[in-house]
Amino acid sequence: MRASTLIAIAASAAVVGLVYASNTTLIRPDSATAESEFSGSYDIGNAIDGSGLPVDFTPADPHATYVQHNHWTTRSNAIPNGTANATFFFDEPQDLGRFYMWNHRSDGVASNPFYEVMLFDLIFRDADGVELYSMTEVPAVGETAVAQTFCFPEVVGVSSVELRILENQGSVYTGVAEVAFGDASPSKCLGDANFNGTIDLGDLNALLAAFGQPVSPCTPRDTNGDGMLDLADLNYILANFGNDCPE
Repeated sequence: MRASTLIAIAASAAVVGLVYASNTTLIRPDSATAESEFSGSYDIGNAIDGSGLPVDFTPADPHATYVQHNHWTTRSNAIPNGTANATFFFDEPQDLGRFYMWNHRSDGVASNPFYEVMLFDLIFRDADGVELYSMTEVPAVGETAVAQTFCFPEVVGVSSVELRILENQGSVYTGVAEVAFGDASPSKCLGDANFNGTIDLGDLNALLAAFGQPVSPCTPRDTNGDGMLDLADLNYILANFGNDCPE
């Protein structure tokens, strides 16, 4: 079943790239292939092995800047050639509801920077290769160190996910630093946008910065799950201000 782009988010970095990653358990691919790789030092395995991130990393951990063996990078002109694509595989079928992407960190390092993914498709398939769901022309944000979170209705029995990079920031190269997935469970603490365990001033500021704007389904700031940051969410945060999240 094909679906239109799910994430109806404004073109603001406060809403897109910094839809802070949920504290859900990461579901990491077991293997991956890519249609284009710059070299063995920049192969697709770098995007699923945690290189550039701490042990037991979470989506809130920043990825290291671009060096050998910690990013996937394509050959030149992979986007116009239609080969800026990678597929991530799971040994056992997974039920998925989130995609986490640590964007490329080439800026200030590479001689031809601006590799970051700015627009992409995701295609979810079962063990027989049958398409289960797709997200098309999804916008991303460049120059971010932590994971960007992209949410979608639960897709059951996923054995592979194809990433197709459609646009970057203008370089002849592209790729990603790391990817992971998550299930469709709600945030463990509604209102805790910065995942510090307390509903506080940081969470209030995060809400006010995007007040009145649409957000993706798993954003903790959207306390009633209606897809908008509005007065109901503000009232929830104010009513629970200073409270710690449940263990």
